[in-house]
Amino acid sequence: MPHTRIGIPTLLYLAILMMGAGPAVGDDVRRIYNGATPRDGVQAMVLEELWRVGNEGDGIFFGRVPRVDTDHQGNIYILDSQLCQVHVYSPAGNLLRTVFREGDGPGEARDARDMLLMPDGGIGLVLVDMGIVKFVDGIGDPAGSLRLGGAEGGNYALVSGSGIDGGVVLAGRCSSPGKTRSIRLRRLFLQRCDLSGNQTAVYAENHTVYDFNDFNYVERDELPPFHWAYDVGADGRVFVAGDRNDYEVMVYDPDGTPELVIEREYSPFARTDEDRERFAHMIETSMEGLPFETKVELEDTYPAISVLQRGLQVTSDGSLWVLSGRGLKPETPGIMAVYDVFDPDGVFVRQVALAAPHDAARVGIVLADGNLVIVIEGYMESVASWFGNGAIFSGEEWSTPEVVVYRMGDGK
Repeated sequence: MPHTRIGIPTLLYLAILMMGAGPAVGDDVRRIYNGATPRDGVQAMVLEELWRVGNEGDGIFFGRVPRVDTDHQGNIYILDSQLCQVHVYSPAGNLLRTVFREGDGPGEARDARDMLLMPDGGIGLVLVDMGIVKFVDGIGDPAGSLRLGGAEGGNYALVSGSGIDGGVVLAGRCSSPGKTRSIRLRRLFLQRCDLSGNQTAVYAENHTVYDFNDFNYVERDELPPFHWAYDVGADGRVFVAGDRNDYEVMVYDPDGTPELVIEREYSPFARTDEDRERFAHMIETSMEGLPFETKVELEDTYPAISVLQRGLQVTSDGSLWVLSGRGLKPETPGIMAVYDVFDPDGVFVRQVALAAPHDAARVGIVLADGNLVIVIEGYMESVASWFGNGAIFSGEEWSTPEVVVYRMGDGK
């Protein structure tokens, strides 16, 4: 059975501070420690296909689809980052409207990295360069923009975002010159800002140094869990994956105050040779053509909580669904992924095994109200295009971006 622990050992506390993982987690923060076995066991759920879009039969073709989201009415928003468009579908699969287009004017965007939905029905596109988010309202009319850092701006690049009341949560990096021309200092962050782009809270960050005379790409530093493995609950609390190799979820109040740490007994899971080769190919191709020698340091294990697959999702009832490294590569034939489900109090209540004909290590998975599961085929190929000079996920045949909407049903 799970139990509650108050406090954190001094040495671990100092280690977290030295890593620069985020706001200090002090002795007054509650920690929920769960064992390896869920309280209510494993529940198998067969996914029943409802509809799909992006295949030859429907005449809709997507370029890259790194993000799908849903609103409170059950409408489904699909970001095509190649065309800088957001397609809005009804729960039944009818195309309602398409908003944004490629360009530099109001309601237009370039190099969209991510999409976010605002509580008032607005839609934002998170742009790679200059730390900019552009908005349209619920019907697609231009609704302004924000620039991270406010009017002063800064040398920012954004990777993901979420909408919240009165602002946004943004993940990205900020770079500045070092002591010599070959040195760049980088701060990677997850923070909240108001609609003018001013920082109001920091949830996580780390600091790295680029030396172009001795360039070393270190996966553990360059792909921190907090860049993608986070979510915002309906109450505004922010859930963030902690250290890459530890199964822990940090829960912050909207103002950035640490509230809770949820842990689960977990042992590292070795990467398969196939997935390690895929990932290495993506990183190495992203750095092709750079005018200096590069080295790459990759981890031998999957992250404890899946990073690029957005392994943390909070559902509308306050439940936390976690896709672990092991859940990403289930051993049971026919099972796409296994999620760990925690109740609003942080108790590990069950695991849900999703049966569907997909490889979770290559697709994106979105959980939605009404027991819906949305699968993005071509997801990892879309994600790979974010990196460097345009990476390639693997040497295999390209998966055409396609969005498939399922409903969960009880397994037999």
